[in-house]
Amino acid sequence: MRGRSLVLIPVAALAIALALPSSALAGGNARVSVDNASGTYTRYDGNSDATSVACSTGLRAQNEPTVAVDPHDTSVVTSGANDYCAAIVNGDVWAGYYRSTDGGSTWHDSLVPGYPADTSSAGLASPVHGSCAAAGDPSQSFDNAGRLFYAFICFNRAKPINGGVFVSRYADDGATYGGTALVKKGTPSGLFLTGLFQDKINLVTDQSGGAHDGNVYVAWSQYNGFAKNNAVLLSRSTDHGATFSAPVRVSPVSLGTASFADLAVGPDGAVYLTFITYPSSSSPNTSIWLLKSTDGGRSFGPPSLVSNINIFDSSQFSGNGSVDCGDVPFDCPTGLTFSRFTSNSAVAADGSGVHVVWAAREADGQSKVFVRNSSDGVHFSGPPPSTASPPATSGPRTSPRTAARSGWSSTIPVPTRPTHRACLRAIRRAARTRATS
Repeated sequence: MRGRSLVLIPVAALAIALALPSSALAGGNARVSVDNASGTYTRYDGNSDATSVACSTGLRAQNEPTVAVDPHDTSVVTSGANDYCAAIVNGDVWAGYYRSTDGGSTWHDSLVPGYPADTSSAGLASPVHGSCAAAGDPSQSFDNAGRLFYAFICFNRAKPINGGVFVSRYADDGATYGGTALVKKGTPSGLFLTGLFQDKINLVTDQSGGAHDGNVYVAWSQYNGFAKNNAVLLSRSTDHGATFSAPVRVSPVSLGTASFADLAVGPDGAVYLTFITYPSSSSPNTSIWLLKSTDGGRSFGPPSLVSNINIFDSSQFSGNGSVDCGDVPFDCPTGLTFSRFTSNSAVAADGSGVHVVWAAREADGQSKVFVRNSSDGVHFSGPPPSTASPPATSGPRTSPRTAARSGWSSTIPVPTRPTHRACLRAIRRAARTRATS
């Protein structure tokens, strides 16, 4: 959530387009966050308040999108994003919730209840109300009965930080808000670099039809300001998101610091979790790992090494360690302009096996997306890909996403090329007319 740029906005349209049936794309792209006409945003209950009125015509930015298609009714598509329209009234970003009932052609927009100025009954009852002023990092998934689960983090930018993980639930194919559950609290620290901060969340629902069908799994990164011991945690719900189990650390201590979790459920109900670890006293490598659970997320087997990588991170191009570079006062010594990017992994599973993709730096300094497949989610045949191996993409790429169904897998690589400031200055000025920082 911290330090992220609005340059990621175009990815929203791409992600939604790739997720929809081909019939829904015949009319071209559809605007999801309709913020240029009165009445386009409402509260969860269809009524309006000062925040929804401002959002409807606010022309503010949205980034870090997520999307889900309802298996119970595939004409229903939902999306979410960090929606900066909330800042007009509330002073900071909030989790946007957008829903379509015609395959993505038209959308109805709202915010997850609980934002600071929300005086509705659901907003006042939410565990986030009054405890945090900013919400984002959305991740969504449906179960087979048409229940939508929406994970997000909520925090303050000053003491008390209170960076925690929450999951909202929507019944009736995503139409009816049913409440928000606390998954893991952060600490009321004075700074982001102190205490415990929950971040980089990912959620998946079991749609296998098996013994654990309907389980909701949430994984995220816990950043520990007390010690260099960042970890990936996981929690699960077996009562349709009403409550969640006590979080457990799934990244072994022996692997050192870990981050960027991504989840998938296979057709047999097995749960897969991939994450990245960084060089530490435990290991000199940056590595991609895969975990597997066959008991509904109660326990995971030992991690399987997918590959050691050379990390590709935006801080390598700034000249001063910054992860974002732009115009004054955000300019960097290298004179380059770019939004934040880094190496991370994603996982998908289908009847043919488990597929892990990641971005890594090659010897020539460019980033490529690599993929490795496993028939059982535990063993990988042949040596891991290296920077000398043929990549899955051409041109610079990072931050891939992947999905699999019926023997086909699709990967979305995000183009990344640091660009000289002059080339993007006009774009950034245009973006500022639509966004607040």
